[in-house]
Amino acid sequence: YVASGGLDGQVLVWDVPTGKAVVSCEGCTEVEWIQWHSKGYVLLAGSSDGNIWMWKVPSGALMSVLSNHTDSVRDGGFSADGKWIFSSS
Repeated sequence: YVASGGLDGQVLVWDVPTGKAVVSCEGCTEVEWIQWHSKGYVLLAGSSDGNIWMWKVPSGALMSVLSNHTDSVRDGGFSADGKWIFSSS
């Protein structure tokens, strides 16, 4: 899979061989960044609403919304061992 995010708040997950979007992960406002978990089908997105969104792929099920920022979440991701999430705004 490949993921893309846009200023419209949509995070799309694409099936590479077919070139088709297989899931739309919804909830974000403007998407600032996205990152895959290195050991599984989990996708993070930071958004301009101050939240970090986490979805299960390919189902698109929302796993969690982390809302500790008071400004846009400009960067973030998973730790190398995949046990922690880091972010900055």
